[in-house]
Amino acid sequence: MGGYGSGRYGYSTTTKLDEGLKLDINKLKQDGSVGLNMARTGSQIWTCNRTGQKVASIGYETNTLDQNNMWIRLYFKYTLRHSDKPEDIDYKIKLEATKPHYGGKRLWFICPFTHKRAGVLYSPPRSKWFASRHAYNLKYQSQSRCAHNRAIDKMWKLKDRLGGDQFWRKPKGMHEKTYQRRLKEIIEAENVCNAFMFNRFGIFV
Repeated sequence: MGGYGSGRYGYSTTTKLDEGLKLDINKLKQDGSVGLNMARTGSQIWTCNRTGQKVASIGYETNTLDQNNMWIRLYFKYTLRHSDKPEDIDYKIKLEATKPHYGGKRLWFICPFTHKRAGVLYSPPRSKWFASRHAYNLKYQSQSRCAHNRAIDKMWKLKDRLGGDQFWRKPKGMHEKTYQRRLKEIIEAENVCNAFMFNRFGIFV
């Protein structure tokens, strides 16, 4: 994992969920890499969405034959930022199964730091450990935006549902009650944006 994770161990409290690597246990299950009463080995490869270039890769081994001792083992090369000598990383993460109310069983990671269940584990930039979002205090992208920008995003999202700026035209097939409700939501969102502008610049837009 040297190419992506290069650098000393650490992370920023402003790091976002989409700025690192993640392991999703449901995806691993869909791929047949993990499940109850089985043992598997494989690899996980991450690529850049824009270029398709390989970003990082790890090897893994899963074993759930003993439901009192289920685990996934991760192993990969990790290169420090100012070093050309990769370090061999090899550790296990516990797995646990629960019984949802809808039946069957669901597998979970047990975060190595918080020791709590997690469906997804993350490895932020410059980190060699996969752990839960709460362990790293990672934020969703929307949480990092200021309240003003979130209000603007919401306003335009609502307008786009009604054809952009031409929101006074009811889309074909939309019920009148739905149309009126969305108009009201747009007006409320615009009022929030206007209030931010007034508080900041002393003017309405």
